[in-house]
Amino acid sequence: MKICAMSDLHRHQIDIPKCDVLAIAGDISGFDDAKWFGEIFLPYLKEQKNKYDICLLVFGNHDDMIHAANVSFPLASDYVKILTNKEFTYKGVKFFGSPYCKYSEKIVDSINAFEEPFLKTLFNDIPEDTDVLITHSPPYGFGDTVINQSYHLGSTSLTERVRIVKPKIHIFGHIHTGKKYTKENGTSYYNVSILNDNYELTYKPTIINYVTAT
Repeated sequence: MKICAMSDLHRHQIDIPKCDVLAIAGDISGFDDAKWFGEIFLPYLKEQKNKYDICLLVFGNHDDMIHAANVSFPLASDYVKILTNKEFTYKGVKFFGSPYCKYSEKIVDSINAFEEPFLKTLFNDIPEDTDVLITHSPPYGFGDTVINQSYHLGSTSLTERVRIVKPKIHIFGHIHTGKKYTKENGTSYYNVSILNDNYELTYKPTIINYVTAT
């Protein structure tokens, strides 16, 4: 199974590489509303539907107005699945997606940002048999530092849960210039942001070849 993963598009529309699963790990917009999502972003995904079989999408802290609208998009439901602390199994592979991230002074009034004690309750919903985890937030200590800075911006609660669940793949974004790949205890961690800290297109989508059981 070929997974194409990306995050932090912030309204950029790029050419999608050929894949089985398109995984989008949040911040597709810039605090835009559901109208933009329905009239601009979903048609963009539909135009390139020949490139992928299914799109699994989580929102991020910049997608508040879309998320808050709580609007269903029936025309896209056959090829786009929005995962809000939900699981989705595709061809025997269990995916789980979560939009939540850690509250900070730079993230104010986001419906997807919380302090660690509450994040822990949300991330505890990640099933222990998850194969591929998609979150907007990075886990603490993995791809969660900004260039030329050493402090970590990821969630400690998420790290704790991932180390228990041990998914084969963890896809995330949020920190645009965080380290792109790390592996620990059988879990491959991918920061899949395609922008730099100036919101300029810098990185290509990440292609992950997931080997399914035979």
